[in-house]
Amino acid sequence: MLRKIWKKSQISPFVIIAIIILAVIIVYFGLKPDDSNKISPEIFPLFNFVENCVQKTTGDAIYNIGETGGYFFAPDLSIDGIAYYFYEKEDYMPSKEKIEDELNKYVNNMLFFCTKNFEDFKDYEVKQEKIETKTIIEDEKVVFNIDYQLSVKKGGDSYLIEEFELEVPVRLGVIYKVVSEIMKEQMEEKEAVCISCIGELAEENDLFVDLRDYENDSIIFYVIDRNSEINEEVYVFNFANRYEKWNEV
Repeated sequence: MLRKIWKKSQISPFVIIAIIILAVIIVYFGLKPDDSNKISPEIFPLFNFVENCVQKTTGDAIYNIGETGGYFFAPDLSIDGIAYYFYEKEDYMPSKEKIEDELNKYVNNMLFFCTKNFEDFKDYEVKQEKIETKTIIEDEKVVFNIDYQLSVKKGGDSYLIEEFELEVPVRLGVIYKVVSEIMKEQMEEKEAVCISCIGELAEENDLFVDLRDYENDSIIFYVIDRNSEINEEVYVFNFANRYEKWNEV
């Protein structure tokens, strides 16, 4: 019995020391500043410029797909730049993944126009790689993860900027769900528009839906969200339906 107690007394100090070392390591790395997120003061003006361009371009992307019905460029099946979701009794509404991809395309193609090849930063030598964007549409926001690698030289020093992440507080996910329900009702009753159904859906989700007669037996739907703003304007998402002959129910 005494022998066992002696063994424990010999091992305990080593265990305690190991625990102390482990605690020190955890505290050190837990409190150590994350240098990966630091931007050198030397290139902060350029970084801030790109960040502002990212904010502007992502906002413009969301605004643009609202104007077209979910597309970077309106598809062939559209009227005055607004995509048809219902045409000759068929459903052409894009998937949420398709709209996310269209947002990706917008940012990938248009961000360069905002940065203007960094012509206003002649003191910097900037090499830029291809822009790759991944967009996620959530109920209350749209999340952009943008891989935009910039190799920057100033004087004799080199710097690297790799990615940007931005959340835009627009309820695009909520809007998409409401439009999906409108289209579900539409496909069940192809000869009519259920105005009361649309009104109930809009009220339940704190939205407003305006319908306007258009040419070629078409109706333009304007889904308005007063809880979301882009470019200091209330956010509107448009789409079009075409009917051979339609009635309100």
